[in-house]
Amino acid sequence: MRAPPVDVLLVGDHSLTSYGLRVAIDQFPTTRLTAEVTTLSEAVRRCARGRVDVVVVNAAASGVGAVALVRAVRRLADPPPVLCLLPPSGAELARQLAAAGASGLLYLTVSPRELEAAVLVLRAGCSISLCAPAHRPRYRWDAEIAATADPRGLSGRELDVLRMITEGRTNAEIAIRMAIGESTVKTHVRRVLRKLGRRSRAELAALAYERYMIARP
Repeated sequence: MRAPPVDVLLVGDHSLTSYGLRVAIDQFPTTRLTAEVTTLSEAVRRCARGRVDVVVVNAAASGVGAVALVRAVRRLADPPPVLCLLPPSGAELARQLAAAGASGLLYLTVSPRELEAAVLVLRAGCSISLCAPAHRPRYRWDAEIAATADPRGLSGRELDVLRMITEGRTNAEIAIRMAIGESTVKTHVRRVLRKLGRRSRAELAALAYERYMIARP
């Protein structure tokens, strides 16, 4: 039985970037866009109603006070996690958002697959940051945990494939790095999906963050 989709509230503006986020979230098989709003007050009202699993914020949107929004959502009785997407030049904004309590920080340059995985990671109760402000943890693959934590017995090759899926690499890139054929990579991916009971690469990446990744200062 499939898990219900993650209900996502998108906070943005009428820019092409926000439009792209809306289209991506709406097309992911694991997520459902419940609403799109452009103001802090409407976002807080939607979250207070309790039908939002993850808030995705286009922090580059004009008129969206992302830091104030994160603080306002965090003050709710049962706040959903907030994932903020920033422009590549947003290092200072990333630090402010982390201090305000954002659960996730990504650059707007991430791939759709990475965005979907991040939403699933936050829904699972983890935090994630690819912007890596100084006082927020990065994550790294822990080979010892990966080799011992999974009871379903992934092979060494399958663990390597899973690690590279978590890094957002394509089958072609994995094939080059492992010096094997792309068809062999596809076979490994199918086996990993079957053994871990997941339906997509994004779900595999989310699982990896939960089980095999550890925070580092």
